[in-house]
Amino acid sequence: MKKNSLFIILLLTTLTAHPQLVWMPVSPDSVEPGAPWETGYLQRREFILTSSGWTSRSNRGDTDNGKRYWPLLMGEMYVKRGNPAAVDSLIMDDSRGGHSGIYGTYEGSFDKPFSCPGYAFYYFSYYDRITAVDNIQHSRVQQMWNNQNRSYTCRIDGKMDPIYLCNEFNSENFDWMARIGGYLMAHHFNDNTIIPDGNKPAMEYFQNWVNNWVRATYCAGRVEWNSHVYFVYCFQAAAALAQFAEDSMTRLRGRAVMDWMAMELALHYIDGHQVGPESRNKNGGYKVYDNDVLGYEYIWFADDSNKVTKAPDDSVRKWYSKDIHTSGFIGHLNYRPPQVIIDLAQRKFPTPVEMHNTKPFYRLDYENYKQWKGASGTNGKRFEYETAYLHKNYSLISLAAGRPKGVACFWEECVWRLGVKGRFYQVFGNSGSITNIGGRCEYEQIGQYRNTMMRVMKGANNMWVAVPDEVTDKAFDGNILFADLGSGVYMAVRPYNSTSTTTSDFKPSALDDYTMYKWNFSTTNLAALVLEVGTVEEHTSYANFKTLVKACALTSPAANQVQYVSTLGKTLKVEHTGTTSYSYTTNTCETTVINPAGKYPRVWYDNIETNFNTWNSYEVVYGDTIVDDKWGDGLLYLKSSNNKLKIIVDTATANVRWEMLQNLTGRSESGINIIKNFDIYPNPATSNATAEITLNRSQQATITISNLSGQQVRNVFSGLLPAGYSTKNIPVNDLSPGIYLVILNTGTAKKVGKLSVN
Repeated sequence: MKKNSLFIILLLTTLTAHPQLVWMPVSPDSVEPGAPWETGYLQRREFILTSSGWTSRSNRGDTDNGKRYWPLLMGEMYVKRGNPAAVDSLIMDDSRGGHSGIYGTYEGSFDKPFSCPGYAFYYFSYYDRITAVDNIQHSRVQQMWNNQNRSYTCRIDGKMDPIYLCNEFNSENFDWMARIGGYLMAHHFNDNTIIPDGNKPAMEYFQNWVNNWVRATYCAGRVEWNSHVYFVYCFQAAAALAQFAEDSMTRLRGRAVMDWMAMELALHYIDGHQVGPESRNKNGGYKVYDNDVLGYEYIWFADDSNKVTKAPDDSVRKWYSKDIHTSGFIGHLNYRPPQVIIDLAQRKFPTPVEMHNTKPFYRLDYENYKQWKGASGTNGKRFEYETAYLHKNYSLISLAAGRPKGVACFWEECVWRLGVKGRFYQVFGNSGSITNIGGRCEYEQIGQYRNTMMRVMKGANNMWVAVPDEVTDKAFDGNILFADLGSGVYMAVRPYNSTSTTTSDFKPSALDDYTMYKWNFSTTNLAALVLEVGTVEEHTSYANFKTLVKACALTSPAANQVQYVSTLGKTLKVEHTGTTSYSYTTNTCETTVINPAGKYPRVWYDNIETNFNTWNSYEVVYGDTIVDDKWGDGLLYLKSSNNKLKIIVDTATANVRWEMLQNLTGRSESGINIIKNFDIYPNPATSNATAEITLNRSQQATITISNLSGQQVRNVFSGLLPAGYSTKNIPVNDLSPGIYLVILNTGTAKKVGKLSVN
């Protein structure tokens, strides 16, 4: 007697009058945008990649020249791709071509992390042509991989560059570039040399790193977060893995990390701006399309319906002609972000939304992401806490910082920014002795609730806010700064315990004109600066907003606490918790003690205190759930007005899969239920299973088997199925044990069953 299948329970195929939507694994290619977007994408890519500037490269003795040389070479090779002879000539060129790079002291060395992604892209993209026209390059690559300097891709002390100081704050970008370069070459040369770090064969060592890396990204956000400078170096390393790894699942792991990074870029993007705190800022990032993220944002997000207000195409092309770090990668990438990520960047979701986003401990990880789950007290622990408020016309994003002070290797962190649609520049500020955007003042602590951010301070004598001069309606009213930022967005900055104010011209860089508004304070008293953002929809007019702000209560309800009740009736209270001593130690350097060092504040929302230790990687706390990534669980959920997507990392195996909601009712477009029954037995199966099919009419159909990552592993049947009852044999004896999807597809109807193979 035939066993009853579990399929009816698992398959989700109740035949009702309404479609039944369930989460099912899909290929990552299927979540990419459609043909109209692709057409525009190719046009935008072609537009920027035909810029001038590709010839300005050489082996010039710069130890970091690999991050410039390879992208510029590949950019020129992309532009000349229609001329095979010209491409071959560039491969053979021994002064500014592929030959020169492979034999370059720094460009062709595995002890230079910045060289690794471009080196890999060039070598594997043009491997066959290298074989045909300059085969000696292969010998040189193998020679360099066998050189002792390749140990910088896998040293036990974490040192990844001969000139790299172990007390620098290079973390994710060096780690990714070096280790992924090592993975690709070790597998390419089938290298099982024992690596001292863990005494593992090389291929196993690098595979373990990759597995921990993708887990760490999805469980604890281990990326060079939000950095408008170092995003590209991390992203290009992930892209090299996604495109050139020999193992299909490892390619998918690289793709998954690229999706995570694109998601983070999208959630901090508005109208050409990358808004918010940054792990590494280098005093930029406050301009439309600033620095190295320009190329990706432009080709991904700025389609014809979402052109950047302050950046006509000609100016984008002019800026991009100077971009020497991303150029050639873009031309050679086969990556497209999921449609839902593009939707999020374009604010295709109900606003406003408030998110709480946790950033991990940021320092070189000597343990190769062993602490990928983000456990307390480890290198992967929760370390900094971002509040992001996304309105349709602005983003206000700030950080409760864990870094101790804006000195030495810590100076590059930016702790808050306000970006407004329709503006070329962002609003930003800092405190104490720090006179630019980068670095956390050790005496300042930040809390944010919806549209209001409070900076509390004790120990420094000033806090300041910089407003671009393109904002013409801005001025002090008493000691309150008001500004009409455009696009129906208003800003007020109100002090607590200020002794005086000053106004001065400010140039954060040589070409940028700002006004700095400074509030002065006694170093012995509690001080605060409250920034509230309003809109015409909420307040009807700028004048009304100003009146309401002046009437808001700003008090100190207890020692070291400041409380503000916003124009929207929300109460934000922040307690300054003082300073501490911070010890910064690396495995190869002596301990550095920073004293005084900053601490986290205590923060209350409507009199309920938040517990930072419960925050997740990404979590919406107000508004539509556009993103959700619980700390430590490996599942990323994304939602726009039109699309939903899950990306899942199995924390046991590090395998990844994409899931979308699909209609599995088996109903045809005409409303006729073609598939009357689809059953599989035995289930579980060992060698063979049988599919029982009942159709209401004869129909061309396919039966396929896919794994849970959406990859098809077998075509069982393709042809005409008769009306009524029929069966098809499903051989499974050569499939690895696990769960598979058996898919019956008639073209207008589909049913999917889960089959367990023992």
